[in-house]
Amino acid sequence: MKIDDKKNVKSDDKSTAILNAASKVFSSEGYHKAKITKIAEIAGIGAGTVYLYFESKEAILEEIFARAWARIEEKLINLQTTDISPKEKIIELINEIVSLAIANIDISKMILHEFSFWSSTAGNRVNAIVDNIQSLMIDIIEQGKIVKLFNKKINSKNTTIYIIGGIWAYLASISDDFHKIKKADIASSLSNIVLFGLS
Repeated sequence: MKIDDKKNVKSDDKSTAILNAASKVFSSEGYHKAKITKIAEIAGIGAGTVYLYFESKEAILEEIFARAWARIEEKLINLQTTDISPKEKIIELINEIVSLAIANIDISKMILHEFSFWSSTAGNRVNAIVDNIQSLMIDIIEQGKIVKLFNKKINSKNTTIYIIGGIWAYLASISDDFHKIKKADIASSLSNIVLFGLS
């Protein structure tokens, strides 16, 4: 490893520490009440150092959401190339969202509480990712309608919005109890509800 590579690793570590700390602060205090000084304290760095990595509090929130949503987007892109049925694709997607939420409890709360940020900020990188996720999900639902797995009368766009919002709202509502519930049970319950609605 070169010296420059070591610097990049340390830089990535600090960036990740800031994002992890911000997730905790944003989920407990809310984005608008959160202070950069508190984020820096939890990250174990000086407040000024935060601005070397992110130009603003909004940039931190955008990066947290971009990383979370990008993982879901990547899953959907990968599902496009599989031979599994639209029904199985929905189940796989829900499993991915549940895994992400359980591994990042703070993020699951933030996605619900900061809905207006990622759902309506025009031109924002997160918004572009979410739009692509919706488009990819619409494709899956349309495929399901073609092969008569899903009800042909449902509006695919509205259903997609409902599925995304409903899953995150449910996960945020039970996030304090994640340690008491098996991941498989959460995913199975959500899959049954969503697939029942699509039928």
